[in-house]
Amino acid sequence: WIDLVARKGQTQGQRNEFLDTARNYTGLVALGFKLASAIIQVTALMDGAALVGPQVFNGFSKVVTSADYRAFIMNNMPEVRDRIGDDPAFSNFGKKEWKGITDVAYSGIKTIDKLTAAGVALGAYIDYLEKNDLEFNFNEPDLIGIEHAQKMMRRTQSSSQFKDLPLAVSKGKLTGNISVDKLLLQFQSFMLNRWSLIRHDLWRAGIRGKNKKQAISIAMWLIAANFAELGIRKWTKEMLAQLSGKEIDDDDDDEDKKFYQQLGQILQNIPFVGSSYYAILYGDLPIPSASFALRATKKLSSAVKAGEGKKFENWTKFFLNVTPGGKQLEDFVPSED
Repeated sequence: WIDLVARKGQTQGQRNEFLDTARNYTGLVALGFKLASAIIQVTALMDGAALVGPQVFNGFSKVVTSADYRAFIMNNMPEVRDRIGDDPAFSNFGKKEWKGITDVAYSGIKTIDKLTAAGVALGAYIDYLEKNDLEFNFNEPDLIGIEHAQKMMRRTQSSSQFKDLPLAVSKGKLTGNISVDKLLLQFQSFMLNRWSLIRHDLWRAGIRGKNKKQAISIAMWLIAANFAELGIRKWTKEMLAQLSGKEIDDDDDDEDKKFYQQLGQILQNIPFVGSSYYAILYGDLPIPSASFALRATKKLSSAVKAGEGKKFENWTKFFLNVTPGGKQLEDFVPSED
């Protein structure tokens, strides 16, 4: 890690440009313009509450509604100021020829992520001041409190900054090849950060450290975050279905589906276990880029083989599946049956 910091994020590990491009485009398609992915960023407040407490919601409210608090953060918390997102899936795709579309495609995710991270930092700062009987002063910030606030944000909010990424992502310490490791761990940086909370703060420092109160608090907030994510995905799916005028399967009437979904939501907090579980459950592949390629191939095959009455529908669905944010619009494609 010290070597990585000394090199300012530059590494000499093996890379593969083709794999990097495939991974980055998969990230753009999967996250770009996606409503659920943007809204789910708010659930990271609960990860912040796991270590800080409910004061993070107060901090978030102040960040959203007050220009003075936003200015305070920008002037005094450089880590929050420099933050651009919580997943290298969109922070690494910064080549000039792609910059225009990525800035727009990821704008929703980045905006909500910034507000959430700032809310956690401000909440941690306010919490520190209250616990130390200090007054909030816009002109004279408490430097120890500022450092504490940034640390709490760093511990609970996954960062795309090289110094905060797991070495498996930043230096290829998993397989020895940076491109392969990033491919295997795509969309997993937030999960890895949450797993750190579970493994270290909940288990080692909480249960084994005989701090049961901390362990229970972390467990409750993380469970709440997981179920909030389930609710957001269901809500956005239903909203899009209503807008398209098409019915969706009501999982509320199927106890088995509810159980499998809830189990998957819990398991996805464990490295590799969650992705393997969903791959088995849906007959998919556990590597996002490979899954994207497989799905695109199936859609292309359906379009090529479609009869005259289905060509427009199937070709439209194929192009939506390889276009940023397009997959969520499939229900809007008129059926030619």
